[in-house]
Amino acid sequence: MTENSPHIGEEKWVDEAQEKLYQEFIKSNILSKNRHQSINEFSLGPIIGKGGFGIVYKIKHKQTNQLYAMKVIFTKNMIKSNLAHQLRREIGIQQAIRHKNILRLYSVLIDSNKFLLITEYCHHGSLFSLLQKAQKLPIVVACSFFYETVGAVIYLHEHRILHRDIKTENLLITVDYHIKLADFGWAVYNKNAGIIRQSTICGTLEYLPPEMLKNKRNYTKEVDNWALGILLYEMLIGHAPFSATEGKENFSRIVRDQAVELPPDMDPDAVVLIEGLLQKDATKRLNLEKIQESAFIQKHIGDIINQDYKPRV
Repeated sequence: MTENSPHIGEEKWVDEAQEKLYQEFIKSNILSKNRHQSINEFSLGPIIGKGGFGIVYKIKHKQTNQLYAMKVIFTKNMIKSNLAHQLRREIGIQQAIRHKNILRLYSVLIDSNKFLLITEYCHHGSLFSLLQKAQKLPIVVACSFFYETVGAVIYLHEHRILHRDIKTENLLITVDYHIKLADFGWAVYNKNAGIIRQSTICGTLEYLPPEMLKNKRNYTKEVDNWALGILLYEMLIGHAPFSATEGKENFSRIVRDQAVELPPDMDPDAVVLIEGLLQKDATKRLNLEKIQESAFIQKHIGDIINQDYKPRV
């Protein structure tokens, strides 16, 4: 590469932005909340996940033998994609929240050109991987996972946080078959508990509600309610109700205009929930607190709260 190459200026800008990001975290109180101080405290295990900006490893603490997951985020890639703000939000939100069904972030370490996020380790991987093997879930298992996910989302909304990317890939399963909601890269604080105005679409296409697919892109916390309806449908049927394979424009039209088709033999109480959550008009979507009291949840609640019950599939 020559001295006059245009990439020289870009690389310099990225390096400067990366250093600025590092200094921002070092000067903040984020690192002071760490349970761990160095990557040398851990033994590196196998890769258990990959994403657009990093890799997730299984790791073990050398002294305690406690298993953790380590999300390695390559900061230069995020800076080049103008997504450094997502890293700030993800770390800030996950450090601030505590819920039994939300993945716990224990430590944030900075190493050379990457951030290392030390989190809980979930032995059974993602719900996405489970569905790939099982195709669809038994109704009691789906109810259990759904109940716990809804509880996590209610907690977020009470703290004025929208997740905005609820999907099977972001739901992890612990050793005792409980759900942990993960990946807060698209999460956002809704300080005034009102309308969010976003200049770009965020989240995963098959889970996006009609209001996020419109050009205005003004929406409220009910975007998460819609995603929960998609989630329950997918767990019971084995696939999302709307397919994104035909392109974004066709998908947007289908979501806006087409009713959700539900099998005639589906549990009628599940139908009530799915139809209530997948209302095209966000103001008519089912309130999350009502889900906990619904007939679908109540008839399986005994199995869900029984500590001896393990929803294996």
